Amino acid sequence: MKVNVDKLKEIARPRNEEEQKEADFRRENREWLQISGRLALKIRKILREKGMSQVELAQRLGVTPAQVSKLLSGKVNFELSTLIKLQNALGQKLVYLEDEALALSAS
Repeated sequence: MKVNVDKLKEIARPRNEEEQKEADFRRENREWLQISGRLALKIRKILREKGMSQVELAQRLGVTPAQVSKLLSGKVNFELSTLIKLQNALGQKLVYLEDEALALSAS
């Protein structure tokens, strides 16, 4: 029983400053973090389907394997130029825009 009480005390302890900053960041950026995570999973799936390694993707993108690993972490705020480079390197679309959205942005 004592073990459970100790675990509860650990879980219930106040957050330190670093943990609070991380929680605030995740709350403030929840939407793009969710999309980034979904994109990372989609890229991983495409790599698996194509039998392509992260190293090969890095070579196609002209970046280091560490940068590809960061992209696949699900914590990157992707730039449009990066998405286009990824699509070209993978030979597959990652993002689709609805026709209505395109019509609105063109006017």
